This record gives sequence, C-alpha cells and structure tokens, in this order.
Amino acid sequence: MCLNCNYRSSDVKTGGEVPRLGKKIYLDVREQVDLRRDILKSETCCVNIVELGIEVVPGTMGGRFTTVEGLLTQIRDDLRSTVFEDDDEAGTGGDSMPETTNRRWTQFFAVLNKAIAGKTEFTILLEDPLGNSYVQSLAEPPAKDDRLREQEYERSEEEEDELGISDMRTRMGEGGEYEKEEFGAEGGAATESAGAKIIEGLKQSLGARDDEVKEAEDEVGAERAKAAELIRKATAGEEL
Repeated sequence: MCLNCNYRSSDVKTGGEVPRLGKKIYLDVREQVDLRRDILKSETCCVNIVELGIEVVPGTMGGRFTTVEGLLTQIRDDLRSTVFEDDDEAGTGGDSMPETTNRRWTQFFAVLNKAIAGKTEFTILLEDPLGNSYVQSLAEPPAKDDRLREQEYERSEEEEDELGISDMRTRMGEGGEYEKEEFGAEGGAATESAGAKIIEGLKQSLGARDDEVKEAEDEVGAERAKAAELIRKATAGEEL
C-alpha cells in the first residue's frame, strides 16, 4: 500500500527454485466460509471451474493474492468489461450483439453472481506447473481439510517449453559446457509449503505497512493537538 495515496495492489510475482513437479489444488466451495479463504493464484496458474463454465489460462490475470470471492469477482468484472462496452451499465451489449449471444452471456453472469453470493456450490481447480499457488486450509494441523485436496503431477513437455525450462542450461559440465539442470531433486517435499510461506510473508508485509500508516496517523493527530492547544492559549491571552 502507498502511504501517500493509499493505493493497494494484490498483484503478486512469485519466484524461487523451480520444483520438479507441478501441483493441482482442488477446493470444494460449499458455503460462505469457503468464499472467504485466502487464495494465491500465481501468474503460471490455470483456473478451472466446470460448474460455472470458467477457464482462466496462465498469464490472463497475472498473479493474485485475494480470497476465493475476490478471485471470482475479478474474473466477472474482467469478463464483463471485455464482453460489454465500458459505458454499457445495463449489460445489454448494444445493437451490435446478437440476441442469442446476449442471452447466453446474461445467463452466464447470473450463475456467476449466484456463486459469488454463496448460493451455488462448485469446485475450483488451480493447476500450476510451478506449484506456486496456494489455498488456505481451515483445518488445524495435523487434521485434514475435507474440502481441500492437493495433487502433484509431472509437467508435460508442452508446459516445460512454455515456461522455458526445456531450454535452460545453468550448470557447467565437466567438459566446460553448460548442461541442463535437474530441478527439485528433493521432489515436491522441498516446495510443499512454498505457497503458505508466500502468504505469510504477504500478510506480514501488509501488517507492517498498516502499522506504518497508523503510526503516521498518530503523529499527525499529535501535531494537530499541539496546534489546537497553541491556538487556545493565544486566544485566551495565555503565555505560549
């Protein structure tokens, strides 16, 4: 958050070691509490919600640290601004959109709005070839969250090509030539809690910034109190 204008951004750029395996995260959304879960969608993550007819491919939204409700709201707003004109508040699509197309989009947004309001059950799938995405568990360890499941998987050659991993040559071989580096020799265990650590770091960063804002507000309040006291003394003819 900017201390001057209070601008906040939820854009997140993930980094770190490239894990050997990708990760899929399944979350069954059944009630309001599930919509309030923290969620980290990295820029390499694909979002699929079959029940709502939603698929967000990697790179479309960038990285986001928000809640499930916040993610759905962002998807809705981005799609609405793309499908309809910016000044089309009624969402009719104007004269250029065929009636059947307009009807399908209207039905789509109606279903999506019900999901955002917690009136529709659905399952959200985060498929991240770099395993940097995360969904908050509501169970206290070592208990398992019945609505949250994670699955590691081998990246496809296509995914490794798109990520540029196939072309990486970062290790010097015995013959003095660069060789392809094997990533994540420890397997998925080395990055099992990567998403949780990123979330915790973001929360600490935001908390520290909020503390800075509060401290600045307190200082301003103290200065205002001093000024008010000086004005009172001057008005009463007291010694300053």
